[in-house]
Amino acid sequence: QLIYNHHIFTGGASNKKLLRILPPLNITKAQIDVFFKALKQVL
Repeated sequence: QLIYNHHIFTGGASNKKLLRILPPLNITKAQIDVFFKALKQVL
């Protein structure tokens, strides 16, 4: 749902219950806040 509803890609894995979070070193606090807000909505 993160990718379809919020346009956030978290990586692919064969285990559907695995969430991979590998942010780049230049990520901003604002981008992290957007991610966690979307994650809370999905969960």
